[in-house]
Amino acid sequence: MRSSLPLLAAFGTLSSAHTVLTDIFINNVPQGDATCIRMPHNPSTASHPIDSPYSNPDMACGRDGGKAVRFACPATPGSKLTFEFRGYPDYAQPTVLDDSHKGPISFYVKAVSDFDEAAAGEGWFKIWEQGYDTSTGTYATEKLIANKGLLSISLPDLPRGRYLVRSEIITLQNVTNGFVDPQFYSGCAQLYIQSDKTGPLSVPSESKATIPGHVSRKDPGLVFNIYDLHRPEYIIPGPKVFFPTSGTPSKVKAVSPLTEDQGGIPDECLIVSGNWCGVEVPSYTTLDGCWASSKDCWDQAELCHDSAPATGHLACEAWAKKCHALNDACHSEQLPGPPNKGEKLSKVFTRVVSPSEIPPAEHSESRAEGKPPGSGDPVLAPEPVPESQSGAPTSISVPAGDLAGEVPTSTASSALAFPTGLISSLAPINTASTTSTTTSATSVPTSSRTTLPAVYLSTSVIASQQPVGTGTGPPSMPSVYLPPAPANTSTPCFKSVRGKGKGKGKGKRQFTA
Repeated sequence: MRSSLPLLAAFGTLSSAHTVLTDIFINNVPQGDATCIRMPHNPSTASHPIDSPYSNPDMACGRDGGKAVRFACPATPGSKLTFEFRGYPDYAQPTVLDDSHKGPISFYVKAVSDFDEAAAGEGWFKIWEQGYDTSTGTYATEKLIANKGLLSISLPDLPRGRYLVRSEIITLQNVTNGFVDPQFYSGCAQLYIQSDKTGPLSVPSESKATIPGHVSRKDPGLVFNIYDLHRPEYIIPGPKVFFPTSGTPSKVKAVSPLTEDQGGIPDECLIVSGNWCGVEVPSYTTLDGCWASSKDCWDQAELCHDSAPATGHLACEAWAKKCHALNDACHSEQLPGPPNKGEKLSKVFTRVVSPSEIPPAEHSESRAEGKPPGSGDPVLAPEPVPESQSGAPTSISVPAGDLAGEVPTSTASSALAFPTGLISSLAPINTASTTSTTTSATSVPTSSRTTLPAVYLSTSVIASQQPVGTGTGPPSMPSVYLPPAPANTSTPCFKSVRGKGKGKGKGKRQFTA
């Protein structure tokens, strides 16, 4: 049985090597951390790849993605969708994906009658894909890293209604001999498409997909050795791209506020955090009423912290400041209240992205006839959209104390001295992807030396398993030798650690007078 996990722990210095979809921008407007995004609930494993990818329902929308989130984001045909991926969901470190993780990226959509409809199963079709760019010698994941985790595509001409938009990242760093699976990372955004077109969309059979089941372990693009100098042309797994268009170029219509039935954010929400929204406390004219409203505020803060998405608790901290102000009003007997009644709170982001950082919408490397549109930014017909329902912030407030700390740009590590027999079996190494500031070698014991079909990654050495079906079991392996970890070694690939100060319940306030 093949494994999708590395067979040997990674060497060297490494932050979170994995990635997760955290945010979406619509026509360059940020919708808010985890807003409209189905995210894993556990921050420590949120960026991990999907287990048992060929049969796991999590392949559809990621871990915990089978359940709808409270809100949807509005979009119109032709809108520019920008997706943000992070190595740490709360941006504790500004990583996207480890440089060694190379492979294709695809996007799928599925029309649903209700967001509670099952994500896994039939109804998907692919609208965009990128694999290996022969002109630049780079994979789609390398472009994503270069763009700091941001990737933009154009939305096809879809009929009005509810849709799931699914991202799929496949990394091939461990696939060298057909016995180790690639890693899959998937996530979904909930969109409500505002369009004059109605009715079902006719999708060609060659573009339809059932997820899981849309890819096979034997697909050429999933048993592809990215280190082979004589490798064939890379074929992106999955169905052909289908990108429906109206055939008549036109300006992209601005979005309108959604109703609550469509997934819109209620106007009563003063600030949003994932599925939670804070609403104004009851009005009061007495001191007892003031303290009752103060307790209501802190009760909401508690719910905010308990339900905070993996992206963090910043919105809960912003709400807590409102509660502190209410406490102060009660102490000073300022009546009536509450102060600043109904005032919207500024959106807060764990990462502030400037418009200049957002890349233009890219063409898909389509295998369908012709090329779908989608290169460059759409021509917009802008209209002002209220912040309360569109997700467009009127201002961005990020407390300096809540910003992610800086991490060193370089870290010293010790080079490994591999036995000659092992080095002779390795594929050529791209030394540009590794950084070493010292040249001291580590002596490897003789008992641990061997010649194996192995591959050297920028951060790991993976030993292959015995071929499936031989009946002889795994090969005899030498004793494993792990050299001493260099100083300042950070978290290895297979373990994700949340940033300091971002843990659940951080900053909770007690209900005190």
